[in-house]
Formats: sequence, C-alpha cells, structure tokens
Amino acid sequence: MEGELPQAVFPGEYDMTVELLYKGRVYERTEFPVTINSGDFPVQDATIVRVAKDIGVTPSHVQLSLKRGGSRLESITIENNSQQRVIATLKAKPLLGELSNWLNFRPDMLKLAPGQKRKVLLTLGNKRDFPDHSYAYASVEVRPEVGQAIGTQDIPVCLLTDSESAPELKPSNLQWQPSPSGFLVPIENVGRQHVPLQARFTMKDEFGRGFVVDGGYGRWLLPGKADQLWFPFVQVPPPGNYDVTIHVDQGAGRTPMEMKQTIKIQAATDKRVSEQPQTTTTN
Repeated sequence: MEGELPQAVFPGEYDMTVELLYKGRVYERTEFPVTINSGDFPVQDATIVRVAKDIGVTPSHVQLSLKRGGSRLESITIENNSQQRVIATLKAKPLLGELSNWLNFRPDMLKLAPGQKRKVLLTLGNKRDFPDHSYAYASVEVRPEVGQAIGTQDIPVCLLTDSESAPELKPSNLQWQPSPSGFLVPIENVGRQHVPLQARFTMKDEFGRGFVVDGGYGRWLLPGKADQLWFPFVQVPPPGNYDVTIHVDQGAGRTPMEMKQTIKIQAATDKRVSEQPQTTTTN
C-alpha cells in the first residue's frame, strides 16, 4: 500500500499509525517508528524552508527583476501546521549589494492559527539604479503568542538588473560517499549571479548499461557560496569500469557545464571507487 502525505515532512522521529478499514470499521491497527533523515526528500528540501517544527515557508527563494518583463513584486507563503498560534515577523538582512535597504514586506508581522497559511508580499522600493545584481535575506522569525522565538530562517532574495554579470561555477573532483551511498561533487559559484542548481549524473559501463540520477533540484547557489551536488544510490553499483558524465545547468541561455570522468568500482575492498583524472568543459 502507498499513499500521499498531505503536508511536508521534515527530518525527525515520528510515530506512524496504519489502520486496515472495511466499511468504516477498523479491523487492524499497527504502529511503528519512522525516522526521516536530512536529505531523504531532496525536492522538498529545495522548495520548502523549515522555520520551526511544523512551520514552513514556500518558495525557498525569491527573484525580483528590473529587466524588461520582470516583476518588482513577488510573494511567499507561511504555513503553520503546528498545534499552537504563532506570530511571524519579517525583516531584510544584507547579503550582497543594497537590496536590503529597499526590500519591503506586506505585512511584516502576521498571526497564524493552527493549520492556517498566509501570503506575504515582497516589494521593491523606488530605487531603480542598481549597478549590478543585488541580494538580501528575508529573515523570518516565528514565536508563540507568549514567549520567545522558536525558529528563524533566512530566505535569499535576488534582484536581477540589466547587468551582464553571470554565474561562474567551479566544481571539484567527483567523490564517493559510502554511507549513505552516493556520489557528490563540491561546487562553488565565484561569479556575481546565482544559479539554480540542476544537474544530471550519467554512469555507463563497458556494455552500455547505466544509471541516471538527478541532483540539485533548483536549489540556489548564491554568488561567492559553495555547495555540493549529491547523487544518491540505493546500493553500490556492480563492480566494473564506468564512464561518468555530469551535466550542470548554468542558467537560461548558457551552455551547461559538462564533466567527464572514468571510474572503477571494485568489489569488497576498502576503496570501492578508484578515480581517473576528470575533464570539465564549460562552453
């Protein structure tokens, strides 16, 4: 049996109850513990920001734009799935450039009953002469009606201008991680514009058999920041030689970065993956 969860599930320990029903009557009930680890739901992690237990914000980033056809107004949604009434407050924090001085929230404080969600508008002030892309954080703090804050998260906000500054990605060597099993690529953005990380890992053996794994899922890599592309595997691939190709999107209108590497997966040895020199192209 399988079913969809009605809301986001964040890392932690849970008790799950399963009931077998027929015509409204419960014939069997079973309870068992469930552990959700960080990274178990990478798409959720890339789209929802957890501010506090059972309180989330979507989307996980906001893009404003002074470009033709762009928008100076966007919104985020704060959802309270906890059992208590909470108060959320928002303020701008500097990140890169002057955006934090001109970023407004409507409203900048709101109350949320259990199960309630509300939108907050992010708007840009009257300033239009930004010399380059600019970044700030929308800092969201949540507290109960009486008491201290129970959670704070910073959501990146970008203002795109007509500047030709672009992201510049610098990946490091492919690495194998045994537990949890998978491949990772450390990557850094040394450019002046963020990039939504979208990557595809392809691995083929000498017989043409292969694996394809996606990573990134649109998570922002901000200017001057570093992150990791993670490509999980349920189990270690069979022993053999493999040609690995990794494609990383660099944003709309830009040629994807391509990384190529040959690896050898060994059986029952301490070093399961031996690596050959990689090549990277960024046409």
